[in-house]
Amino acid sequence: MQINGRESSSNRGTLTFSSEFGHDAITNFLLGMPSRFSFGIGELNRGFRNWEQQYYFGDVWRLNPRLTLNYGLRYQPIAGPVEVNHLTQIPYNCDCNNLAPQFGFAYRLARPWGVLRGAYGLQYGGIFPVTFQQLRWDPPNFLKLEVQAPELANPLGRADLGPMARSTIFDVPPSMRSPYSHQYNFTWDVSPGAPWKLQLGYVGSRTAKLLMIWFNNRAVPLPGVDTTVNTIQLRRPDQRHFEVRRVENSSRAYYDAGKAEFQALLSR
Repeated sequence: MQINGRESSSNRGTLTFSSEFGHDAITNFLLGMPSRFSFGIGELNRGFRNWEQQYYFGDVWRLNPRLTLNYGLRYQPIAGPVEVNHLTQIPYNCDCNNLAPQFGFAYRLARPWGVLRGAYGLQYGGIFPVTFQQLRWDPPNFLKLEVQAPELANPLGRADLGPMARSTIFDVPPSMRSPYSHQYNFTWDVSPGAPWKLQLGYVGSRTAKLLMIWFNNRAVPLPGVDTTVNTIQLRRPDQRHFEVRRVENSSRAYYDAGKAEFQALLSR
């Protein structure tokens, strides 16, 4: 897979007006009193490369006229991407232990009790490009600046543009892994072939290691320092950076659903 192009971030400058200075946001806009100015400087063209691959085998086994089994195994390694010109270093390598089994069955009960069906599968997602592409906004090839309470006529007037200038940082940890989901279902079809039909069903999933972005290095209250927009940079725990935006496997998802359906032939 090749992904070539740009993804800009405040390259033309972004002014934010919010409820500050004793006014609401609309009043601050009308008065020309922005709360923040964000500005990005640097080279954004990138060419990311990574391999996608899947290996699978499976079979269907009819044990007898009543019972049929389906089973299989998928291997889906997630290779770490690279930037073709070495402008961006992506810290994680290969998530190579993604073995995904699956199993299903269909069993015909004695008449008129119908058919039971059930299945289970482990499914792996991917680490999508949107997860790592924002690393292009990190120094030294790009600098994302923030100026709190800027002057509207000269928003960069108080910005630090020196060699040790602070920047908003985007962080992807070396421990990044692909999300995965346990998915399962069960159905009972009663009286197939009759003029009426009853179906009961259930489907569910349990998903782990979903990706979230955390906004760290936020300003905190300090004794003796006014908690205002003008002191945000002073109150950040790590004075070397603005926000530190970190992507992590830090969320889960649960899904359960039931179904009951009755069909009857009322006329020809």
